[in-house]
Amino acid sequence: MLTIMRILLLIMYLFVIPAFAADVYRSVDENGNIIYTDKPTPDAEKIRIDEIQTIDSPDVKPFKYTPQKDDKKAFSYSLSITSPADGDAIRSNNGDITISATVKPNLASGYKLALYMDGGVAATGGPQFNLTNVDRGTHSAEVAIQDRNGKEVQRSSPVTFTVLRASVQNQPPPPPGPPPPPAGAP
Repeated sequence: MLTIMRILLLIMYLFVIPAFAADVYRSVDENGNIIYTDKPTPDAEKIRIDEIQTIDSPDVKPFKYTPQKDDKKAFSYSLSITSPADGDAIRSNNGDITISATVKPNLASGYKLALYMDGGVAATGGPQFNLTNVDRGTHSAEVAIQDRNGKEVQRSSPVTFTVLRASVQNQPPPPPGPPPPPAGAP
């Protein structure tokens, strides 16, 4: 620890103090410690300290932020779901349906389509999406363009459709028959 302090003091005397003091002296005490000071002692030697070279910094203009082009503004596609049409009812007892989309102009390299159904990603690739075992009921679908990092660039308007599947419900129990005759009745 003492050695580190000595080194720091030496650096300070060699670089910082010359700006304030004209002369620096070096001496060794009775324990062999080296002492640097600006006051001369009988056994001290004067240290030559050269002036530190400085360079003036050039004038720098203020920084002006220029945002990168937003992918949503850089591309303008015509994107829509063509099948099923909005409000369609699709009869499919096994729940297999196909959703078709169109994109004009063709997608740029590195971009892909993603089908969102009921808020979550149902499939990627396209422009036709074959889905299996879709639950009966009403669903909402949208197609989105994604870049190579999966970031969404553009999304179509939603289309709502209903899947109709056959349902086999339990038959209600037969109605109760007439009450049994009372005991001893003819």
